[in-house]
Amino acid sequence: MKLVLLASSFLAVLAVAQQVGGPQQKGGSVGSAPKKSTPSKTTPRPSPAIGNDIVQVIDSLIAAGAAKGKGEYETTEEYESRSKALCARYGKLTFIVPDVKFTYDADTEKMRLRLSNEYWIVLDDGGASGEKLSLTSKLVQTGSYVAINGYGAKELVRSSTYSVHGIVVSLSSPGSWRFHQGSDAEGACWEHTFSLSVDQARTVKSFLRMLFVCELAEGRVYKGHGGVSPTIDAPLEIKTNGLYIPLLLEEVRVIDIRSGKPIETF
Repeated sequence: MKLVLLASSFLAVLAVAQQVGGPQQKGGSVGSAPKKSTPSKTTPRPSPAIGNDIVQVIDSLIAAGAAKGKGEYETTEEYESRSKALCARYGKLTFIVPDVKFTYDADTEKMRLRLSNEYWIVLDDGGASGEKLSLTSKLVQTGSYVAINGYGAKELVRSSTYSVHGIVVSLSSPGSWRFHQGSDAEGACWEHTFSLSVDQARTVKSFLRMLFVCELAEGRVYKGHGGVSPTIDAPLEIKTNGLYIPLLLEEVRVIDIRSGKPIETF
């Protein structure tokens, strides 16, 4: 059995700060005017910051008391009212989804996106049903140990533990759109295909990203854990401990990360 590691790689979009220095006057004739600096034509324009930062959103929700859920001395009505008010405060949220692969077919002029779904995640305190996706991942611990299977075979297992921040996605309008779920040599995945000319695909493919447009389904932060277990063929153990927020997914966009311009919306 071959074990596929989902390295939950993720995209961080950085704004480039452009510094414009004042003219520096060197020694010369008295009264000579300083030369004016002219901006270079090749100076890159700052990239726009696209999407919300999942870590900042979760941290702010925790600071607002969203990690504790319904309080002991809080009625269900009071909790739901507080949760609703917290959701309204955030409004629309957008998140860049990492680990999306884009593959182009020139014969059909179709671009296919694939989002892998490699390991299980369980929420520790229930609730928030939907697809669970990790948007950030940080390695916090590594180690190894000797494991013995039921037949007495020994194997050195390498263990890695990650801290993740993620989302639990459900559709705001069930049936309005849905990924086609398939299974092949690359493992289970969610797929979507859309039309794109050869010239356009050649120009933008490396800059394509998938963006979720959503709202908070509940003013709550859930703890979760997951991972994959080691086997003799793949003696690798992966553990994840994370924080997740439930979202109502309203729209998915394929964007050009350089400008944020939508290439496909579904």
